[in-house]
Amino acid sequence: MHEFTFLIMKKLAWLLPLIVICLLVNVLGVLNPLVVNAAKYAQVGREILHNHDWINMTIGHEPYEQKPPLLFWIGATVFSLFGVSGAIYKTTVLLVALIGAFATFKLGELLYDRLTGKLAGFFWITSLGFIHFNSDIHTDTLLVVPVMLAIWQFAAYFKYKREYNFYLGAVFVGMAMLTKGPVGMVIPGAAVGTHLLLTRNFKGILNYRWLLAVPIVFIVILPALIGLFQHFGIEGLKFYFWTNNVGRVTGSYKGTNSDPQVFTWWLHG
Repeated sequence: MHEFTFLIMKKLAWLLPLIVICLLVNVLGVLNPLVVNAAKYAQVGREILHNHDWINMTIGHEPYEQKPPLLFWIGATVFSLFGVSGAIYKTTVLLVALIGAFATFKLGELLYDRLTGKLAGFFWITSLGFIHFNSDIHTDTLLVVPVMLAIWQFAAYFKYKREYNFYLGAVFVGMAMLTKGPVGMVIPGAAVGTHLLLTRNFKGILNYRWLLAVPIVFIVILPALIGLFQHFGIEGLKFYFWTNNVGRVTGSYKGTNSDPQVFTWWLHG
C-alpha cells in the first residue's frame, strides 16, 4: 500500500511546480489596483475606522446594507494595523483564502485519505475562481473559507463524536452568514445533510445538537443584525434573511449600486 502511494505521488510530482506558479499568479494579482466591487468593499472597511463604528456599516457616509460585515471587519483591522493599502488588504484576504484550501485538504483526508486531501487542496488553489477572486476581491472570496471549515468540522464530529467539532462547525456557519447572509448556512447544510442521507446516518440528521447550533449561529451574526436594524429597521432584517439571497435567485431583487463616486473616494480619499 505504501509503495502504491509512493508511486502515485511520484507521478504527481509535476503538480508542485504548477502549484507554485498558481500561487505566484495570486501574489502578482495582489499588485492589481482595487476596482469596482473590490474598491467598494475596501471603502466600507476604511469608513469603519473613520466612523469608529464596527456595527453600522456605511459607504460614502451613507448606510450600507448590501453585504454582511465580516470582509469589512477584516479590511478595517488590516488598515488599523498597517495603514490603508490595497496590496496589504488583498494579501490578507489571500492568506485567509489559503485557510479554506487547508480545510479542503483536511476534509478530503478525513473522508478518504491523505492523497485525496492533497488533490482536493490542489484543485482549490489552482482553480480559476480562486485566482480570479483573490485578484478581484468579492465576498465570495471569503465566503468559501468558513463554509469549508464548517463542513470539515461537522464531518469530523460525525466521524469522531467530539463535541467541540460540532460547535466549531456552528461557529463557522455563523461566520459564513456574516460574510454573505443565509447562503452561508444553506451550502454547508446541504453538504452535510446530503452526506448524512447517503451514509444513512438518520440519527445524525435528528441529532438534538442542531437545535443548540441555532443560538450559537444567532450570537455570531447578531452584530450584523443590530447594524441592519439600527439603519433600516425591520426592512433591513428582511433584506438580510430573504431579499438579498432569495430575491437574487428568483429575480425579484435587482441590487442598485451605491454612489459611483466611491471608486474615486478610494483613490483620492
